[in-house]
Order: sequence, then structure tokens, then C-alpha cells
Amino acid sequence: MDKKIYADLLKERFKHFEYYFDKLLETTTDFEFFGIVARFIVPLIRESKSFEHLYFQCVREKDIYLKLRAELEKKAPLEFEQSFILLKLDLKIADKLEDSEIKERIDVIQKVFEQKQEYAIPSYLNVVYQQMGFLLEQFLEIGLMDVVKKYAAITDRKVKRHNKITGEIEEVTKFYLNGLIFAPSYSKLLNLDDIWNPEFVQKLWVVWEYMVLVEWCWNTPLSFFADKTENYGNFQLRNTSIHLLTLYDYWCQIDAIKKHNGGASTSPFCRKLFTKYLVLIRDEIVLEQETDLLVQKNLVFYAVELRFDNLKQILLLDVQWSEDGGSKTFVVKRFNSNFGHCSFVHKLFDVPCGHKVSVVDCNSSGGSVAKYFKRSNVDNILGELFFEKSKHNKTRQAVMKTRKISCSEISEIQRQELARHIKGLKVHEPLK
Repeated sequence: MDKKIYADLLKERFKHFEYYFDKLLETTTDFEFFGIVARFIVPLIRESKSFEHLYFQCVREKDIYLKLRAELEKKAPLEFEQSFILLKLDLKIADKLEDSEIKERIDVIQKVFEQKQEYAIPSYLNVVYQQMGFLLEQFLEIGLMDVVKKYAAITDRKVKRHNKITGEIEEVTKFYLNGLIFAPSYSKLLNLDDIWNPEFVQKLWVVWEYMVLVEWCWNTPLSFFADKTENYGNFQLRNTSIHLLTLYDYWCQIDAIKKHNGGASTSPFCRKLFTKYLVLIRDEIVLEQETDLLVQKNLVFYAVELRFDNLKQILLLDVQWSEDGGSKTFVVKRFNSNFGHCSFVHKLFDVPCGHKVSVVDCNSSGGSVAKYFKRSNVDNILGELFFEKSKHNKTRQAVMKTRKISCSEISEIQRQELARHIKGLKVHEPLK
């Protein structure tokens, strides 16, 4: 890529962005390259008014992805169970259910279904999918073509083999499985995973996720993982643990780059790949310049929820983009550090500015929380969110609950203010 190429393409409101692109092209080390991505490019895209439409476009597309994934994950187990029941019925009709080799495979699958160890690695669906494939291959070998066609696509190929009786080489047709079709939702889930392949990223929102991942790993200290533990006791804990391990692996790769130990081929943090990602962003910018997108309204949030994590001493904002969609968590304030940006909170949640919070007796309901707020020197504005007036007197008791509001409850000005501040907040954990 020629130096200064962005200077010729980025115009007017995007003109200031060319500087960082050009700086990237001048870098000679991974440390310089990913440092610019983490410290300058990602914050600029998130916070600059010029990139507001592109930023929320990524937010919207990720929400669609998460909703689709949740729907498929709900449907897939049912498709597996129904297909297995029908398969056993087909085998019974074909009088093959008691065949020793087939029965052995059927029993293996049945046992996996009975145990349903969602927390196992790989998950029980992965195991069933593989075992069903083996079983259908057995069916092909014994000529159960009509049964196989209900559960898998079939392809054929001409092969040559030696006829032991005639001694001649003859050409025969060999049949093979060409994909399993008995669980379409699971197949779609596998295809969804492909969009994360660093080598073949095509979607802008996935590019943005990788950019945010670099920023998070670059700015997050090792102490983030100090109090984290792995737990595979159930499906949710399993997913959380796998996510944590993945984050730690990425963090170590970026840490190696920061210490000048990272190799240029480190995946997904490869300069060649990220340069390609930046070209994709550049192309989107060029397209945006040619359309009047400034007149389009910002993405309307469905709801926002403010919650206080007592153990981690952190105030979080969960932003839900649609009624049945997932949410993204942002850090509003860490009370054990100087990091925080709370000026918009009292406006959004209608908290009386400057109200003095009365700390109740530590032995009363919510007292320990009140004591914690006082000891942590929590802003009165924020403390007010987690206190309410006592029914019996005028004192205010602390209550550990979140404050949630729907977008329909706030004005257009408040929505715009919220959008502006969200772009300035740090994501709590990336790729989630």
C-alpha cells in the first residue's frame, strides 16, 4: 500500500483521520503498529462525531448476529433429538436396529443424550454430530441409501478397483457424505463461527470487534485476571470460563507485542491482517462520504441499565439494543482508580444533583452497603441511585438493585447524550 493513500481518499470530516493511517504505514514494528491502533485509532472511531454512523452500524449488526445465534442455539438441541428419534424409527423399519455394529453406535449416541453434559468440552451436540456422521457412513456401506438421504447430502465419485474374481481393473461408483442436513440450525451455527476467522474477515462489525480487542488487551493490566477462576459446573459457567481463557490467550499475545517479543505472524494480531482490516474500514469511509448519512438518526437503544458491582467496586452500564437482543456492558466508573465518567448519569436517570445521601445504621437493612458507599467516597449523585427513602422515616436506606430505563422513557436529547457518552466509555470485556 502506498504511503499517503488515505490522504487522497479521506475528505472533509474524515480528513483528520488520515494522520493515523499514514503513521501506521510508516511503522516498522508490531509494537508501533498495534500501539497506534489501541491508543489512537479505536478511541477516535468510538468518540469522533464523524464516525458515529459507522460505529452504530457495527453495534446494530452485532446485535443481529447475537440474536440469530441465540435462536439457533435454542433450536439446535431439539433438531438433534427429533432426528435421532426418527433415525431409530427408520432403522427399525429397515430391520437394522439390532445389527451389532449399528446398535453399538446407537447406544453411544443414546448415552450422550442421556447425560447431556453441556459443560463438557466439546459439548454433547458436537459429539452427537460426529457420531451421527459415523453412523450414516456405516449406512452407506451397507446400502441404506434411502435412509441416509433423509439426514445427509450424498455425493459420488468414480473410482477404479481390482476385481479379485476376474482379475481386471474396473470402474465403480463410490458414495460419500457431503454434509449433514438433519440439524440445519447447528449447521448455521458452524457457518456463523466462520465469520471470526481472522484470515477471511469481511464484515465491518467483526473488524471493529478485533480492533476493540487490541485496545482492551493493550490497556488492561494483568491484575484483571487475578481474581478470575475457571468453573465448568454448568453451561453458563463453562462459557464464561472458555471466554476468560480466550481473553487471557489474546492478552498474552498483545503483551508479547508490547514487550517486543511478538512475531509478525502472530494470529490474529498480524500486521498484514490488520492492514487489510483498515482497508475495509477505509472503503466504508469512502462509501459514507458519497452519501448523506449525517441526516440519518442514530440507532435507538431499547433500554439501558445501570448496576453497581460491590465486589469489584465498579459501576457498569448495560446497553440493550433491541427488545429480545443481547446487551453490551460498558464501564462507567471504577472506584479504586481515577477512571470514570459520570457526568451524564444524573441527567439520564433524573437523580437530584447535589442531594446529600444519609447513611443509615449499619445494622439496618442495606446498612453494609451504605457503609461501603461512605467508605468508598462514592459521588452523592451515584450513591443516590442505590438509596431509597425509608417507609417509616425520612432517612434513606441503601438497596442493592439496578436502575433500568427503556428508551421510550427518555427524550431524543437524552438519547443523543447517551449515544455520545457510550462511545466514550470503555467496553467491560471484548468479544462478548
